[in-house]
Amino acid sequence: MNTVTSEQVGAQIDDLLERVSQGEEIVITTDAKPVARLIPASAFGLEGVRQAVQSIKERRRQISEKNHSDLSDAEVKECVAVGRP
Repeated sequence: MNTVTSEQVGAQIDDLLERVSQGEEIVITTDAKPVARLIPASAFGLEGVRQAVQSIKERRRQISEKNHSDLSDAEVKECVAVGRP
């Protein structure tokens, strides 16, 4: 995954979009901090989203059974966020 600054995006947008269309992911930074990510549109197919939701629901059920308690929506969101870069 390559990184570009927000200042570089304007001058390189055509090149960046071409690279992303080829499957590359690009992180945009401001003040050396990641603020956005350019990813191929195909990365978010509906079937992939459905599988992710089903996986989260199954994991929630397993944890609930193991701990004999239900996770709140906030706790599920926190678990999901931990898995993100």
